[in-house]
This record gives sequence, structure tokens and C-alpha cells, in this order.
Amino acid sequence: MDYKTFDFAQSELLSKDELKSINLLQESFCRSLETGLYNFVRTVLQVSIDTVEQLPYSHYIASTSQPALLVVFSVKPLEGRAVLELSLNLVFTIIDRLLGGNGSSKIADREPTDIEKKIIERVAIRILESLKESWMQAVNMQPNIEAKETNPNFVQIAAPGENVVLIRLKVVVGEITGYIT
Repeated sequence: MDYKTFDFAQSELLSKDELKSINLLQESFCRSLETGLYNFVRTVLQVSIDTVEQLPYSHYIASTSQPALLVVFSVKPLEGRAVLELSLNLVFTIIDRLLGGNGSSKIADREPTDIEKKIIERVAIRILESLKESWMQAVNMQPNIEAKETNPNFVQIAAPGENVVLIRLKVVVGEITGYIT
């Protein structure tokens, strides 16, 4: 009889088939997001899946840069909360476009100001609308923003050892490449 070692701390919550289903939903999300953000920032952009993986929540938090722009949201009727992370180079590019620039402003290595966070909240709402639209075939979720943070250590949506699904999208706006996680 063959025995296989099983690590309960690293056990997978989702099967490979379930991860494939999530990947298909995310492809639909990418298409919807391209259209939604194009209509919002009025520039051509490309959105593609960079990665879909499961990992402990503590690994996700450790991999998040500081400062970061994190939007915590609920997805009723599902339990729990989720985090939408926008890379700062993407944030500042979009803000520059929305305020009349060409989107190629020099990216500052700083926290967004309160005004910039408010502007990006409108972008986050658009992103969540696209998420809702693309996931409609699987679940009728109602995303609702609960908080905005710049320090990932203050975002506690899961226990450190709890497995989460990390979905990272690559967004190209002109010559700028950023990520939505």
C-alpha cells in the first residue's frame, strides 16, 4: 500500500477544477474591466490574468508592498470579506488621466493623499461593478466597500494561516504596467 504525505497546514481549499472555473470567470472579468475602465479613464488599456493561486493569508500580506492602496469589501451573500489591491503606479496613472493628464506622470513612492483615495474609490467602484457583472453567472454577489487602507498590516480579513485565493490581473495603460490583486 502506498502512502502519501499530507500537510494539513498547506491543504488546498479548492480543487484544480474549481480553480479553472475561477480562471474562466476572471477572463470574463478582464474583458468587462477593460471596457469599464476605458469608459472611465478614456484611454486604451489591456487587462489580463497574471496569476490565480491559493496561499496562506500571511503570505499574501507579506508580499504586499508598503505603501499600497487596499480596498476591503464584502461580497454579500457570500460570507467574509475580500481585498482589492491596486498597485500605486496604476493608481497614480489613472489619477493623472482622470485629472486631464496623459497618464505618464512620474510615479511617486508615497501614500496616496485623501483626495487621491477618494478619486480612486470611484475607480474601485467601477472595478467591483465589473466583478459583479462577470461573476453573475456563478453567484449574484453585491460588493460593498467597507474600508480603504494603505498599510497591509492593518487589513485583517482572515487568520494568518487561513488559505485564500489570490488573483492578480496585469493592467497595461500606455507604457505603464500595474496590477490589480
